Amino acid sequence: MKSTLTTRLICISIFSLLAIIITAFKQDDDPFLALLDKLNVHSSTHAYEKIHMHIDKPNYRTGDDIWLKGYLVHSKTNAPSALSKVMYVELITEQNKIAHRLTLPVIGGLAWGNFSIPDSIPNGNYVIRAYTNYMRNFGEDSFFDKAIKISKPISGNVFTDTKYHFKKDSIFSSIKITHGDGKVYANQEVSYTIISDDKISERGKAQTNIDGVAEIDFKETGKTGANNKLKISINVGSNQKIEKLISVNSSSKNTDIQFLTEGGVLLEDVAQKIAIKAVGTNGRGINVSGIVIDESGNTITRFKTDHLGMGSFITNVPSGKTYKAKVKFEDGFEKEFAMPAAIKSGYALSIDNSISEKVKIKVFATADKVGSGELKIVAQQNGNTSYVSKIKLSEQYIVIPIDKNKLPTGIIQFTLFSDDNSPIAERIIFNKNQERIIDLQLDTVSVSKAAKGKSTFKLLANKDDEPIVGNFSVSVSQVDKTGINESNESHILSSLLISAELKGYVENPNYYFSANNAKTNQDLDNLMLTHGWRRFLWNELKTGNQKALSFSPETGVSLSGWVKYKNKAVEQAKVGLMSKANGGIFMDTLSNKDGWFSFNNLLFADSSFFTLQAKSDKVKDLDIELEQRFSAVTNNYKSKADFETNLNISLQPINAANDNYYQEMKRLGIKEEGLKLKDVTITQSRKKVLESANLNGAGNADRILTSEDFKFTSGNLINDIYNRLHLKTLAQRFGTPLYVIDGNSGLDSSIISGIDPSDVETVEVLINVSRTAAYGIRGSGGVIIITTKKGNGLVAARNYQPDGLKNVQFSGYSASKEFYHLLTDES
Repeated sequence: MKSTLTTRLICISIFSLLAIIITAFKQDDDPFLALLDKLNVHSSTHAYEKIHMHIDKPNYRTGDDIWLKGYLVHSKTNAPSALSKVMYVELITEQNKIAHRLTLPVIGGLAWGNFSIPDSIPNGNYVIRAYTNYMRNFGEDSFFDKAIKISKPISGNVFTDTKYHFKKDSIFSSIKITHGDGKVYANQEVSYTIISDDKISERGKAQTNIDGVAEIDFKETGKTGANNKLKISINVGSNQKIEKLISVNSSSKNTDIQFLTEGGVLLEDVAQKIAIKAVGTNGRGINVSGIVIDESGNTITRFKTDHLGMGSFITNVPSGKTYKAKVKFEDGFEKEFAMPAAIKSGYALSIDNSISEKVKIKVFATADKVGSGELKIVAQQNGNTSYVSKIKLSEQYIVIPIDKNKLPTGIIQFTLFSDDNSPIAERIIFNKNQERIIDLQLDTVSVSKAAKGKSTFKLLANKDDEPIVGNFSVSVSQVDKTGINESNESHILSSLLISAELKGYVENPNYYFSANNAKTNQDLDNLMLTHGWRRFLWNELKTGNQKALSFSPETGVSLSGWVKYKNKAVEQAKVGLMSKANGGIFMDTLSNKDGWFSFNNLLFADSSFFTLQAKSDKVKDLDIELEQRFSAVTNNYKSKADFETNLNISLQPINAANDNYYQEMKRLGIKEEGLKLKDVTITQSRKKVLESANLNGAGNADRILTSEDFKFTSGNLINDIYNRLHLKTLAQRFGTPLYVIDGNSGLDSSIISGIDPSDVETVEVLINVSRTAAYGIRGSGGVIIITTKKGNGLVAARNYQPDGLKNVQFSGYSASKEFYHLLTDES
């Protein structure tokens, strides 16, 4: 996989085509020519970036490293992007918490790094999300995200097999709990919590029967499994409690069914294609069948989905009648849905992409529209115009063939315009131009099964018998130890040409490149029919009301914000930045008319403390407000549909295959594991917290400090907390923590620093997601709970005025490990 390869795969020298197209319109003041001009300008000023992230495998265990390499490309050329020089990569839990974050430099469109998975991380589904600051202008749909699975050896030996059934608004779950050796946990108490949108909606206890099955029922919220969770905990040994987080399914009545007319317009008395998309509550496609009936109950046509809940059928809607679809689900449930409404007068667009050499554009019109005006058709890809035509309809139906080799590879958007240049129909297709797709070949030269044996593989990247020069990444994994589902993986083609271009989740993206035959191409065309989406609207181009870009490309790590006085911008304030990082950083700048300041291209690794100070000759008591550097953590991940309910069941054969491998790695000293110690006598108990605002209960924390720990202090509470608990990398891994002082939350860290450490009774730090979950998304960066001796921490914080001074902990570039490889004898 490589950036240069991507350029040759996807790019077409299309920029000169616009000049050729323009000459076809002879009038200099042609408003349609002006619209095409605006398209060209917009696609340049609002070009976006795309990321393909090569991850070494889909499943991991605690103690592993996640190795990754990112390819950042420009949307208009699919060549390496020269816009952004910083990429953010995040490991996100099922509870939407940041487990780890990397800040990576982008060099020539490439970035690489690794996540080290600690033993403390919970077993579960995770998302790897990657983006640049500039990509935030285009929403989370433009981000790269991919679901992975992480298993934990201890909790990995406890398996849950969950089944659901439904009755009215209630969900009945049957959870069978077993050990890895097949033993069931019979007659065991199970504690459970229902979590909906990061909030606890119900708690309770249940008991497993002799078969190890616990029956738990609760009210259905109508939310998908990604938003609705069932957390259970069970004691499996002496003082050993195992927690499991299970996605909650919903009944078929909450399934999303959409009927979509090809081109977006359904005409009366014209045979047209209608696509169907059926999505289950877990976000994945489901198979359905059904019939279209008229208002009298007569069957007009039958339909069924063909692949992953998608399909299409042809129907002709006579005038003056209404229609609906009766859909039957696999569980026997039936439901009626409204069909798209047909119009009496207008135009429609259809495209036949089933022929190998040509694309056939079909334009339909109702009788009253024949010969009434001049229509235009535009084909473009990310603002690169590849085809423009003007047509006049002398009859109700016209076919226009286009050679596929004249069109770029990838998604092409065809738009039909009316006589007044208004867009009236639209269709996207995928042009799988095999001449522009390079098949990589991997030849097995030699494979050794001997201990420390050397295997040799040869990677070939040729086109027209010429070698392709570029940047590649290759990962080698043993299939039975990774459980790879090739169809649901993403390579550079499916990632950049499909997933990055379509809104929402694309299931099994690699499937569409697994073969070049009628079946996969028809399924790919149904994907285009059901996922059609425009990054911009033509009407916005006509009016000039394009969305302003709020986030600039970063050329390096930056620390920026605003200087304010009583919530008003302060111009020409002198802002100083000081830090001991990287041998000492001392910089200053002036705020602009909006109070804005920025320190750019900061070069330091990991997390460091900085002090910002703002001064002005005009006003005192200035406030410094920092810009949010990272994208907010939400629940809008495209790949959350890949989360598995019975995670341990699916990972069981993979974990079993891995056991021997991990034992050998530990024997060689490559993997570390705790040592078994002789019995010891505990002479000191865990620090006690009698009272606090901890939502998990006083003292239920990952780390604790008491007043005894603040007898000797630096005078800065935040520094003391981080230094005593060795939390230097907390902000780097989890983001900004939530501070809670005597039950009050939301205060800035610079305000917290103003509290006298000698006034503090206890500090509780929550890091584990099982404890931060009680605080919802606000606790995604961890929670620091401060309880003062007199309960006046909030008063002290409010009375503390830093006078233009702000202490912050800031993350620089993440340090990357070198990939481990065994030393072998060279031959």
